[in-house]
Amino acid sequence: KEKMCRFTVYKGSPILLADLVLHPSRSVINQSYDCRERFPGMGCTFNADGFGVGWYTPSPTSGESLPSVFKSDRPAWSNDNLKTVANAVVSPLVFAHVRAATFGHGSVCELNCHPFCHGKLMWMHNGGIGEFAKVRRRMTDSVADPFFGVIKGTTDSECAFAVFLTNLSRIPGPHHPSDYVQAMKQTIRDIVRWCDEAGVKEWLLLNFAVSDGHTVVATRFAHNSGDYQASLYFSSGSSFRCLKDSEYVMENSGRSKAITIVTSEPLTEKARDWVPLPPNSLIVCTPDSNVLVLPMAADLGPVAPLLASAEHPPRPQSPIPGDTMGSPMRGLLNRGTSLFSIMDAPMCSARSSISSSCGSSGGGSIASPNACTPLQVLTGHTQSVVSFAVHNEFNQLFTAGLDQTLRVWDLITFRQVRVTHVALPVECIYVDESRDWLLVCTSDDIRVWGICTAFPELCRVPASPCKLFNMLMLDNALFAGGLDTRLHFVEVPAVIFTRGSSVAPELVNSPAITPDTDGQPTSPPTCPGVQWRFKEAHFGFIYALATVHLTRNQKLGGDDDDDEGQGEAEESQCSGEGEGVLLLTASGDGLIKGWAVPECGPLRPEDLRQTHTFAGHQSAVLDVAVGERGEATFYSASSDCTVRVWSVVRQSCLHILHHNNPLCSVVAEAQLLVSADCQGHLKVWSRSPHTLHNWFSAVAPLPYTRHEKRGDVVPSTCGRGGSCGGGAGHGVVFLALGHSADFILTSHRGGSGEEGPIRVWDIACVASTILASVGGTDFVGSSHRSMIALLSKFISFKSISSNPEHAKDCYNAAFFLKTVIERMIPCNVKLIKPSPSTNPVVFAQLKTSRADAPWVVIYGHYDVVDVNRGTWTTDPFEMAGRDGYYYGRGTTDDKGPIMAIIHAIFEIFEELKAGSQAADGTMANFPVNLLLAFEGAQETDSGGFTEACEGVQGWFSEVDRSRATILIINTYWLGDTRPCLVYGLRGLVEFEVAVSGPSRELHSGIDGGLVQEPMMDLVQLLATLAEPGGRLKIDGMYDRVAPISPSEDALYTNLHVEFSVDEYKASRGVAALALEPHRRSSSSNATSSSSSTSCSSSCSCGNVGGGLPALPSTCTVEEVKKVLQHRWRQPSLTIHGIQSSSSEFSLIPSRASALLSFRTVPAQRSEDLLRVVPVYLHRQFEHLGSSNVLSIEAVKSIDWWQGDPSNKFYKAMEKALTTVWHQRPLYIMEGGTMKNPLQGCLGAVPTLHLPLGQGSDCAHLPNERIRWENLVKGKYVIKEFLYNLGGEHTYAGSPIADRSATMDIGLRSRGQSGVFLPPLKALSSSGISPHG
Repeated sequence: KEKMCRFTVYKGSPILLADLVLHPSRSVINQSYDCRERFPGMGCTFNADGFGVGWYTPSPTSGESLPSVFKSDRPAWSNDNLKTVANAVVSPLVFAHVRAATFGHGSVCELNCHPFCHGKLMWMHNGGIGEFAKVRRRMTDSVADPFFGVIKGTTDSECAFAVFLTNLSRIPGPHHPSDYVQAMKQTIRDIVRWCDEAGVKEWLLLNFAVSDGHTVVATRFAHNSGDYQASLYFSSGSSFRCLKDSEYVMENSGRSKAITIVTSEPLTEKARDWVPLPPNSLIVCTPDSNVLVLPMAADLGPVAPLLASAEHPPRPQSPIPGDTMGSPMRGLLNRGTSLFSIMDAPMCSARSSISSSCGSSGGGSIASPNACTPLQVLTGHTQSVVSFAVHNEFNQLFTAGLDQTLRVWDLITFRQVRVTHVALPVECIYVDESRDWLLVCTSDDIRVWGICTAFPELCRVPASPCKLFNMLMLDNALFAGGLDTRLHFVEVPAVIFTRGSSVAPELVNSPAITPDTDGQPTSPPTCPGVQWRFKEAHFGFIYALATVHLTRNQKLGGDDDDDEGQGEAEESQCSGEGEGVLLLTASGDGLIKGWAVPECGPLRPEDLRQTHTFAGHQSAVLDVAVGERGEATFYSASSDCTVRVWSVVRQSCLHILHHNNPLCSVVAEAQLLVSADCQGHLKVWSRSPHTLHNWFSAVAPLPYTRHEKRGDVVPSTCGRGGSCGGGAGHGVVFLALGHSADFILTSHRGGSGEEGPIRVWDIACVASTILASVGGTDFVGSSHRSMIALLSKFISFKSISSNPEHAKDCYNAAFFLKTVIERMIPCNVKLIKPSPSTNPVVFAQLKTSRADAPWVVIYGHYDVVDVNRGTWTTDPFEMAGRDGYYYGRGTTDDKGPIMAIIHAIFEIFEELKAGSQAADGTMANFPVNLLLAFEGAQETDSGGFTEACEGVQGWFSEVDRSRATILIINTYWLGDTRPCLVYGLRGLVEFEVAVSGPSRELHSGIDGGLVQEPMMDLVQLLATLAEPGGRLKIDGMYDRVAPISPSEDALYTNLHVEFSVDEYKASRGVAALALEPHRRSSSSNATSSSSSTSCSSSCSCGNVGGGLPALPSTCTVEEVKKVLQHRWRQPSLTIHGIQSSSSEFSLIPSRASALLSFRTVPAQRSEDLLRVVPVYLHRQFEHLGSSNVLSIEAVKSIDWWQGDPSNKFYKAMEKALTTVWHQRPLYIMEGGTMKNPLQGCLGAVPTLHLPLGQGSDCAHLPNERIRWENLVKGKYVIKEFLYNLGGEHTYAGSPIADRSATMDIGLRSRGQSGVFLPPLKALSSSGISPHG
């Protein structure tokens, strides 16, 4: 019986041969004994008559890729040498073939095994020439002499190869893809003609494949075979990898189709991954990874220039020295905000020169990209992001990753608000803003979600027959571009509209991630009666879809004048009533086509009429972007390294914008154009005229990890289970446009299996860099934007007050702060440095003209504690944004709050238009009087602050203490979700306790046991201070502890919503708390219980007459109350460390000391502890009977503080917090201690502690951070507080009379984008010095 060969062609990033020919369950080797697609009537499923594998490797001398071949006439499945070779060879282009000999077509021998080689060409064949003996002479007679020796065996395949070489030799070289196509088509025409002349009646099955190492051409052709053709499939994607065992998958993570496989039978079980090559057609894989599917009989037509110009891809270039930097885009910032989304792109060839009749833009010189830092980095996907889309009105980003999760991000707070497990590979997603739908195309279906808080899945539409790259909703029809080069469309059932209309759309604004209830997707019924339809559209993949709205009676066409002004004037006519819609499809064939879509009635393929063709690109068009509605101009990004500007009216190109690497994405907005290339370079252009403003790399290593990879895919010998084939992953892929925030979003692929962080770029920074350095740069932008830019600069000063080496950094930070206040707030500012050894203090005074206005004295500090860089995942002095947080030393303590204060005051001036001083130096309309004091030594006991205050004693004397409050922002929430107000702090008394003995260190072997050792005495002495449960034994320690009043006890009622005892223990890494006796054995139980001591009747701990009760693992309201009252309202002791005069193992130290701290509570007195602690220690030391000497030194003493939550200042702040956060704050105390340096200047003025940061902000610890939402809302809380103190009449009738409606989430107020900052004066470097 007749038999049939099988072959596989791989072109892409380097792959291990075993991952192509051995391991996949349907590999070509497995097909050698298990063929599933045979000629009708063929019973034999074996291809056991030999095999061959060919691959390309660079020549060690010339560097040119040459073919290497391994063949055998034995069955492939039993050849051990094949396994050895396949597990050792890595190549970007592979031919694999298993042979089934046919009677009359050659014997079983190695000479007849495929592939065949000549020079740099490889050839193989699946099929056969019927009655080959009749045409063999005609074929060999046509072969030119140089190629006659190619025929070494007896097969029809070798003869066909020799004919191909002859036809190719008639085309002058060097040869392009179009030359291989022309020679292949001529070869098939010749064979068909010779068979017809010879009267051959049997079938011709001519599935050929040829390659030169860069280009692949494969055919599927049949003659005299009826309806049957030998099978041939193709698939394309970004990676081909093993999931488990022999299960492989073709993955797509963006528009890039870095690899292509052409094979006789699919290599995997996923049917949608494989597209049958249409009968009598050919497929071309160009050097730049473009794929074209061409009918055999059709003329190349408009794609001929594309194939003729294809070159071998050179190494990516640095930026072309032809682009110019324009002036800062101030006009851009005057509009509402706008959002751009970008992802990664294919590795394609760069063109050294492009000829076109269109205009070009260029000139000037740029040596290197600008340094830009992401505003935020969004993490969460454990593998690469494959697609994302933006809902502009809701400010939401939807992302899908290879980890099969769908994630929702709030672009106001930069937080992830939802995770849905799709449990299937996602191909692409699309947001329909007109209906508030999210469409997610998976490998099984298209799922439609309603974008609202409930996030319901409305329906599932059956999947298209092949993979889809993109989707677009137009009226009630869903259009898509897929792997088979056709335009797919389906009419969406009315049932979805009914379901969708019943759900009220509202913003997902949950403070926590809200996944599906059961963690798995629900399964709504699939819509019945849905039928996909197809329109033959292009010769290449359809990479992008877009729509242009045109006037119906608009006259198309026009002259070729590329005057930009005239073109824009004509384009402006395409607006108004009676619009029509033009659907644009951009393809790998280098063409963009426009389709007229009927408005009503059932949509049929014949109803889609092609009305426009835009030709000119010399490679694949990967993206198109249309400006605002009514424009008839659009942009296209191509792998030929250009962005083209097209006029729909004229159907011609107006301008060409150049990159030096293949482009992948473009987005257009009212005044802005952003383009991205495959190397991750982004260019920002103005649209009128088309001028380059900036370019930068979006794939530089991220600042938030010291081990971040760039994402470049390096060829490697990957094994099973790894990434077996993938494209260049460090480019940018998709661009989407939004109108609600000034961001560019980028995500680049780091290779399959690696995470794909999304980077958020401030468009103002990349269009005109804000505050690039401390001096010499004016800046404009919204208050939110400048707050981040200024905070980032503020963090960069290493203002570590405990280290004298950073004295200059402290001064520079103070000078920077002074300058920012001067330029943002019209007030009096002073920088006072009391002495060379102290850090400066920055004061600012602002007085309102209102006689009865209250005074608010705001205190903060710009100094920070030292860092251990080895424990940080970021550079502590380079602020880095991640997942809605900003990381850096000082972000929450206390530089971030200082910036929030300054910007709150600035915004009040802008809103009330109170920017001019009166003749007496006061400010009209401002709600309160302000005095600001920001010191630089709070972390080191505020040295020099009192002396600095004397320098502005006049300002302090003007403060009316009867109407004043001190506002301190230097504390933190109890947890992470509820805002808090702090009404109390514990005090602190520190001692150093030392025991001295011998005059020198002694040897433990000689003197041990004979002398009384200071360390032993100290340890025994310290052991007498507290009981095992932590209760202090010092006489009188609890006598003055104030009981908790009923009103204060009521404040603890709701604290359980923010505090969990179990979570607290887990976060601290402890098994039990001090008030939970941790019993290890029965004997220890007896010992512990016997040592229990009763509390006095005046103690407020609730443990009169017995030991502290143990807590259950799950605490109730009462148990949480016990824990927190013990934490905040009970004194405690900490032993911070024990030091000795020697650390040698064999020596007895002559001196040992310990640092002790006691936390005091209301109404304890520090002077009492300074008296009773030394008395107690000396008495206990006497009981030891030691001859050593005990010394006790008081190191520090700070009193506790407790405010009055019922006073008007707390009530005004409570109202402000409730207004901004939409929930009442929790009243809490802090177990820590902070000195109030202003108490000496202002006396008993009421103090108010407002925490801005969350409980998990890690102040003083590694990876200190503050949440962006807290920073922005904190700014609004301060504003509202000042307004509340000033009275309602202060802002009645102002532009923010209804402020509560604009404070939903801080950034959500679009009106804020119109607030601008005054220019920052240049700061001379000579003005910044340690001595001023």
